[in-house]
Amino acid sequence: MLRVTSIVFWALLPMPALAAGGFENEPLEVKIVVWLVMFLVGSVPAAGVGYVIGSFLRPSASILVLATVALLPTTVLWMSRGFERAIDFAWTPFLILLVFSPLIAFGWRFGRRDVMQHVARKSLLQNGH
Repeated sequence: MLRVTSIVFWALLPMPALAAGGFENEPLEVKIVVWLVMFLVGSVPAAGVGYVIGSFLRPSASILVLATVALLPTTVLWMSRGFERAIDFAWTPFLILLVFSPLIAFGWRFGRRDVMQHVARKSLLQNGH
């Protein structure tokens, strides 16, 4: 748990500086490196989410769950700030979902395969093999 906490701390350490607006004056190479690091940090949880969803749900239900989760921030913003602000923000969760969708699908595939192996092993034991 200490390792996970320290990784999260180091990953979130530059976020206030980026939110303060000090990122616009940097050269393009630095911006690319920062976005690549943020993508790599976010890819592990994305694959983990795909693994967990794949362990429990079939493809159609998985897509429905991901779309619902992507709509939640927009819905909360709509209720708290109004429709205009929600429409301006609505593309962001879906863009994030689109960027991380290959990793979610990769994790989903491994989660589904793990469940199928577990079911096959359990049925073999129940059938006396």
